[in-house]
Amino acid sequence: MYIRDLEYYQQLILQKNFSKVAAFFNVSQPTISAAIKRLEEELATQLVVRDHSHNDLYITLAGEQLNKHANQILNEWAVTKDEISRLNNDQITLGLPPIIRNYYFTKIAS
Repeated sequence: MYIRDLEYYQQLILQKNFSKVAAFFNVSQPTISAAIKRLEEELATQLVVRDHSHNDLYITLAGEQLNKHANQILNEWAVTKDEISRLNNDQITLGLPPIIRNYYFTKIAS
């Protein structure tokens, strides 16, 4: 499983269409299908049900559960990348509450 698979899955939940998700990420439709298949194999369950006769896509209970966790995982991943990016930044940002900044810092800075 890859983080990107969860991103594809999350978008599939929103779009409910493999082709639209592929267009959104600028990849081929089989790429999206393979990602969903990897997730289903990893979790040993069916996440989505495709109704080809009505051109619909249904999310299973397991799929809903994965969606909840995928949102948390992707959010944590974004926070992790942001924090590591800040660690690699050579600039230090100092924040002071307004009362301290106005009262104490002006005495120190002058």
